Amino acid sequence: MRKISLAVLSFAVLSCWNSNITSANQPTDSIDVEIPIKALLTPYTGYEEKNTVEAVLYGTLPSSCYTLGSYRTEQNDSNHTITVRQFATRQITGVCADETRMPEHLKMSVPFTSEVHVGNLPAGDYKFIFNKMDGKQGLRMMNVAPNQTLTVDSLPYALISGVSAPDVVNGKDDLLVKISGVLNSSCTKLDDKVQVTSQDDVSVLLPTVSIKPGVVCAQALIPFEKQVNLGKTESGVHLIHARSMNGRAVNKVIQVSN
Repeated sequence: MRKISLAVLSFAVLSCWNSNITSANQPTDSIDVEIPIKALLTPYTGYEEKNTVEAVLYGTLPSSCYTLGSYRTEQNDSNHTITVRQFATRQITGVCADETRMPEHLKMSVPFTSEVHVGNLPAGDYKFIFNKMDGKQGLRMMNVAPNQTLTVDSLPYALISGVSAPDVVNGKDDLLVKISGVLNSSCTKLDDKVQVTSQDDVSVLLPTVSIKPGVVCAQALIPFEKQVNLGKTESGVHLIHARSMNGRAVNKVIQVSN
């Protein structure tokens, strides 16, 4: 009786082992592929050593069979270059098994944006390198300045949580942007004027706060919204980059048509 039990147990273990081998050898239903990038957007100036350096990738997934994956960065400290690669997951089963027979609406490309967080960098000029849609290598320059103050930011920025604007705008019309966030005390107020600097295809918004005179300061979260008119913008891909408290930024990418 004991021998029979051992035989049954051995057969069960062997069957399970064979099943695992079969599963491991079966083809997967998706693969990871690198996606070329239409544009890498970041301000050329404005970052200091204490700030978190960010860039925004803009591109399109080839069809609905692709989902956006992770990005990878490779930093070369000797020549101040940062290579960025964006990946996606492509489904290869079901309706995605043969892309030529897919329904037309699934063949359409899908726009995407992806934020790349580089972190703190020593002062100097840097080059972002990425693979473009035409197969060539893209290049984006950026400068990191030495720290000007002991605080995280040189200006007392407001805490920005959102930047909203139409995804597609007409370049003949003024570009209206709404920023939203919170004040973190009862004695601060959002300044009426939001400083804006234009750097080619990037608009940098600098929303600052000031202290109310004669007001007792208490911890409080006070929400705010403010509309900013950026005027007319050149056609193409455009980044709205709003600086926020704690050395971070909130980004929004738009398409500007003629």
